[in-house]
Amino acid sequence: MADTSRTELNHLGEFGLIERIASRIQLGQASTVKGIGDDAAVIDPEGLHQVITTDMLVQGVHFDLSYMPLKHLGYKAIVVNLSDVYAMNARPRQVVVALAISNRFPVEAIDELYEGMLLACGAYGVDLVGGDTCSSISGLVISVTAIGAAPREALVYRGGAREHDLLVVSGDLGGAYMGLQVLEREKAVFNETGAQPDLVGHDYILERQLKPEARKDVIDLLKKLDVMPTAMIDISDGLASEAIHIARSSALGVRIHDEKLPIPSGLRQDQGQPKPDRDRAYNRQSQRIRPGGQAGRTARAACPRLGCFPEEGVAHCFTTRSTVRSSPVRTSSAYIPGSQPSPRVPV
Repeated sequence: MADTSRTELNHLGEFGLIERIASRIQLGQASTVKGIGDDAAVIDPEGLHQVITTDMLVQGVHFDLSYMPLKHLGYKAIVVNLSDVYAMNARPRQVVVALAISNRFPVEAIDELYEGMLLACGAYGVDLVGGDTCSSISGLVISVTAIGAAPREALVYRGGAREHDLLVVSGDLGGAYMGLQVLEREKAVFNETGAQPDLVGHDYILERQLKPEARKDVIDLLKKLDVMPTAMIDISDGLASEAIHIARSSALGVRIHDEKLPIPSGLRQDQGQPKPDRDRAYNRQSQRIRPGGQAGRTARAACPRLGCFPEEGVAHCFTTRSTVRSSPVRTSSAYIPGSQPSPRVPV
C-alpha cells in the first residue's frame, strides 16, 4: 500500500516548493522593502551600517538526522547565524536561506524544517526574505545568510581589546558539548544493541545542543547598563580558540583561570564520559559538528580574569573596561513547543 502521508518533492517541483514556503512567511521588519517573489529582495539600510554573515550546515558533517529533529535543525540553523550578528553588537533583521535537498526528503520534511526556521525568525523579529533551492545527491545542505544593522559607532570587532581588559562569557560552558556526547553515546548503543535511547535527566544539555538560543538579552543588557565592550566574539566553536582570536586580533595575550570557568554544576560529574571539566569548556561542541549548541557566546575583554553572567542560555565572549552586574535571564523550554517526530527520512 502506498504511503499517502508522504508527498514526493517532484510532485511540487522547485517553483511549487518556493510558493509553498512563501505562503507561510509574514514580514515584520520596516527595513524589508521586498521579500520573496522577485528576482532579489530589497532592503532599506535606513542609514545604518549593514552586518552580513553566512553559515553552511552539511548533513553528516554538522548535523546527524538520526537524532536531530528537522524542526529543531531549522530553528538552530537560523539562530547560529543571528548569534554572529549579535556578536558584532548589531541587530539581525533579515535572513536568506538556500537549500540543497536530496529526493529522499518528502515535502512534509521540508515543511518541518521551515517550521523551525520561521519559529526562530518570529522569536527574534527577523524576516525571511529569499533564498534558493536545488537538488542534492549527498543529503541535505543548508546555507543561511543573516543581515543585521547597527550605527557605525555601536559596532564592536574582535580586535578592540586593550591591556588589562576583563574577559567575560555571557553564560555557562560545556552544555552543548556534553549534550552531543550523550546523543552520540545513545546512538552507538542503539546501533549495537537496538536499545531505545535513555535521555532521562539530560534535558538541559540536550536543549543546549538541539535548541540553542542567541544572546539578544546580552546586547539589551549592555545597552541598558551603558556598557560598550571593547571586543566581542561568538564562541560556539569553543572558548580557547575564540579567546585566541580576540587576543591575536588585538595583539595581546590572554590569561584564563580554570577555577573561574562557568561550568554547570550538573556537568562537574561526568555524564558517562571520561572528559575533564576543562575539555568541556574549551572544546567546540564536537570535532565533527560545528554549529554550536551554545549559539551566540560573546566574551568581554582579552584579559587577566574570566567571569560570567550567571544566566541560562547561550553565551558570548567579550572584553570590557566596565563592571557588569548580573541579571538572571531564563531561556525557553528545553524543546520546541509542538515539535513532533520528523517525517521519516532515510539517513
